[in-house]
Amino acid sequence: MSGAIYRRPEDVAPELGLYVTELKRYAVESGCHTRLARNRIAFDDGDVQGLIAWIKENRAGAVPETTEEDVWS
Repeated sequence: MSGAIYRRPEDVAPELGLYVTELKRYAVESGCHTRLARNRIAFDDGDVQGLIAWIKENRAGAVPETTEEDVWS
């Protein structure tokens, strides 16, 4: 049996193009993280994949696309 490899938010955030504080906030909101000693947030591969899916799902409706003509152009 092999143990999971946990990574720090400081290591994962640049890979996802996020700030560390942003990543931590998304992790807590989504529940896609693991708490280690001293209540620190860490990520294994499954957590990262779940977080990516959660971000895609929640950012999809963040900025609606408009098909209307731009009146200012």
